Amino acid sequence: MTKIKKIIPIKNGKVEIVYSNGNIYKGYVNINKLFNGYGQYYIKERNIVISGYFNDSHIHYGQIIYYNTKNIYKGEILFFKAHGRGVLVSPNGEVFDGYFIDNKINGYGFYYTNNNKFYGYWYRGRLYKNFNKFKKYRKSVENSPSKPLEILEEKSFHNNLMLLSNVAIRIGYI
Repeated sequence: MTKIKKIIPIKNGKVEIVYSNGNIYKGYVNINKLFNGYGQYYIKERNIVISGYFNDSHIHYGQIIYYNTKNIYKGEILFFKAHGRGVLVSPNGEVFDGYFIDNKINGYGFYYTNNNKFYGYWYRGRLYKNFNKFKKYRKSVENSPSKPLEILEEKSFHNNLMLLSNVAIRIGYI
């Protein structure tokens, strides 16, 4: 575990903890100095910020901002990585709504870009099966609580690539 360099009280019980490796946590902590309640954790080595509700320094649902790629992930988190159900939005408006394992797209999901939409199955970040039956599933997506179509911007599709945590992942042909 990284050593705490300094603890700075903010207000209303919040603190800022600066670690020797450059990581910074801002939020609430318990008596053992573990993240507890709402907070934001900047991980310098990975150049990301994770925000959400922590319990004994673990977070299960929140948001990850990847500063190198400017992608934003919102969903389930395990060990400070996208893991479980979530939505990933890239700066050019591409959206993936589906499942992740260890920060990689993995499992069934919907992919949206410009005027292209499809439903497929990914394995370790690569498109394994494109079902191209989007019309059949469109109604369930439009009625889903995450509604990714609301955050989709009309921008051009860039070389059929989506960046996830500094790794370019080939998604397949639309």
